[in-house]
Amino acid sequence: MSLLSRSPTICFDPLVGVLAGVNIPTVQATDCYRAGHLLCRDSSPNLPATLTFSRESRADFQVPYSWTYGTCTIIIETRGNSAVMVTSSLTAVAAKAMDILLNCVERGHMRGGKGTVGDGDQLSVILRGGGVGSRRLGVGLRIGAHCKREVDT
Repeated sequence: MSLLSRSPTICFDPLVGVLAGVNIPTVQATDCYRAGHLLCRDSSPNLPATLTFSRESRADFQVPYSWTYGTCTIIIETRGNSAVMVTSSLTAVAAKAMDILLNCVERGHMRGGKGTVGDGDQLSVILRGGGVGSRRLGVGLRIGAHCKREVDT
């Protein structure tokens, strides 16, 4: 089992959103680096190497969850069935978010992108615009130090 994904990162095409009538806000790369920093701060060395991610309350890390700084939001969510338990790590999530940042935002796709991590590529990592301020939203970590529903940093 590989925690890191072999699936490609998909950049959001701004024309697709316009044609579909969906306005995907743009992001600033510097804000995405800072949102990534919030994510990395939550990835404590005291955590187990792998966690279970799910919408279920018995998971180690309950999703959906997001890290926002300025114009940039990093979101994690399980794909498909709401009861699915995905094994991955916050390190893998951070690596995929950085991959999206470098291969999409830094290359001119200012709407962000998405990718997957975890066993069976069942954990979606989405980097997109629309952030306001600096915060974390969701239940999040359920081991040890519990992340609050909303924490201003």
